Amino acid sequence: MDASDLTRFADELFRADIDRIPIEPLTARQPGLTTEQAYSVQIGYLEKKITRGAHVIGKKIGLTSKAIRDALKVDEPDFGCLLDSMAVLDGGTIALS
Repeated sequence: MDASDLTRFADELFRADIDRIPIEPLTARQPGLTTEQAYSVQIGYLEKKITRGAHVIGKKIGLTSKAIRDALKVDEPDFGCLLDSMAVLDGGTIALS
């Protein structure tokens, strides 16, 4: 995979988010996708969101439990950014639309 493939994946994720349509997992179409490449896609997606006004409000670390990583056959925790559009204040509601 080269940089243009990673950019294309970031574009696809962004469009799926905007249009609210599911897409096939990237690893199903690109089984050799590495962790580093996946994080590059994530950064490309985040850059598109930020360019359109989103703000990073925090970070998230997942798969911190060894038992969960073993069950999912994952070698290390994962991480990502939380955007303001993802926040729901205490007592807030989430529209189903």
